[in-house]
Amino acid sequence: MRRVIRKRRTTPRVRLLHAVAVLLALGLPVLAPAIEPPAQCIAATVDDVLGAQPDPHRSEALRDLYGSQAWRPAWLETARSNADLRALIELLENAGRHGLDPDAYRPAELRRCLAATTPEHRARLDVLLSDALLRYSRDVRTGGANFPALDRQWHHDPPRFDAVAFIDELAGQPDPARHLAELPPPHEGYRRLADALAELERRRAAGNDWPQVPAGPVLEVGDTHPHVALLRTRLTREGAEDVPAPVQSPEFFDRPLAEALRAAQRRFGIAADGVLGPATRRALNRTLDERIEQVRLNLDRWRWLPDDPGERYILVNLARFRLDFIENGESVMTQKVIVGQPYLSTPAFADEMTYLVFNPYWEIPPNLGRRSVVPKQLENPDYFRDMGIEILSGWQDPKPVPLAKADLEAHQRREINYRLRQAPGPRNALGRVKFMFPNEFNVYLHDTPERELFERDVRTFSSGCVRVERPQDLAGRILAAQGWSAADVEARFQGKSDQTIPLDSPVPVYLGYWTAWVDDDGRLVYADDVYGRDEKLLAERYAGHPAAAPDREGSG
Repeated sequence: MRRVIRKRRTTPRVRLLHAVAVLLALGLPVLAPAIEPPAQCIAATVDDVLGAQPDPHRSEALRDLYGSQAWRPAWLETARSNADLRALIELLENAGRHGLDPDAYRPAELRRCLAATTPEHRARLDVLLSDALLRYSRDVRTGGANFPALDRQWHHDPPRFDAVAFIDELAGQPDPARHLAELPPPHEGYRRLADALAELERRRAAGNDWPQVPAGPVLEVGDTHPHVALLRTRLTREGAEDVPAPVQSPEFFDRPLAEALRAAQRRFGIAADGVLGPATRRALNRTLDERIEQVRLNLDRWRWLPDDPGERYILVNLARFRLDFIENGESVMTQKVIVGQPYLSTPAFADEMTYLVFNPYWEIPPNLGRRSVVPKQLENPDYFRDMGIEILSGWQDPKPVPLAKADLEAHQRREINYRLRQAPGPRNALGRVKFMFPNEFNVYLHDTPERELFERDVRTFSSGCVRVERPQDLAGRILAAQGWSAADVEARFQGKSDQTIPLDSPVPVYLGYWTAWVDDDGRLVYADDVYGRDEKLLAERYAGHPAAAPDREGSG
């Protein structure tokens, strides 16, 4: 629960008597209030609202809420209270801002009941409002997507929230709408995305979708084709890029149009080559409704991060190929990252970085060694020597095994289990430093000698770990908290032997998968869903299909 509210509740009847006494003392007239329903009326209304076949969780929540209050009304008060009730109904009407369906909370019926004064209507108002707020608070706090069931690589802890306890205490507070407004995630990324969703919803309400660009030939600068004119219209209609007027025919693919297309491709998270090919056509043809659902799904992903992730933490968006180092709520460093290949996708999870290793050995995962490393040695007898790969007898009391005496083919057949590791050096797969947050997936952050890969737009090249663009800068930022200078870090980078540096204070690391976000320039940007995780979630967003998590090996 984001906010624990502790205040002794008074019953509506006591509050009413207090109000009447104040009015009489001031010599003011006392207006006849709406008649509050008795307990038996509330109990009957709960049954009516739930219906003949109520959802068990919804029924249990409502009965717990009212049963704990001896079936007295939870919300009904005097005229002052009606202002609070109107504020709550207005908050439900604006639930779409958080990617929720306002009609699910029946705000129109709530307003009709609020305008009535009979005990039956007042009872229905109270119960309907409780039901709506119980569901809204749970939805806005925990979201609607069952990520662990639908995404085999989602391993964040589910958000914990007791909606009944929250609403029970909320009903006794002044200005309850203000407390309820504090439930959505407090993260800046969430707020920006919620604002972007509101703009998309306004476009949909106005009927301003964008035209489709049908399948066709690959088109580039210098080509003339009717689809070029469609491309101009499509980019102009969305309005995210500046599309200059054509110098020649609208069907002529000129360089300014190619630059606008490159900007759009970067916004779509695909290779920015300025060419209208199949992948670009697919991205352009995502409808407004599809983009809205994609944004809603990503709002749900934010709900699985803790409210307080820490004063200093690392946030990695796997779909964006980006790392942010956050201090006091602000990103003080951003870097490109390389993540796992689609068949070795990097999982989404959270852990704490506790130490760094400079000039590390790379302990080659056994399966990766058999599948990829050993075959290279069998093809090239000098491969292990050139790459600094050592063979050890195993993990318990390991002894060096000379290459000439090693039976690597038997190792491939699992008849012998060698331990392969790469010594520190310029060709080490982990580079000069690795950032360790021990976890069940054997995934961590590290340097890499393959610097040229950071120039790619789509960076899925590792075997599961996250390679960082500027590891020396990241190490310096982390170790500055314990008095290290840039020169201290540089000296470790130039060393030749491995050295482990414990951190005085652990640094939380959050690996997530957001395929829609608002960038630093305020633009709504998408990723290409390189792991296909959106596809299944959007198809079965509220279904539950438990799936066992696969075995994972991190490497590089």
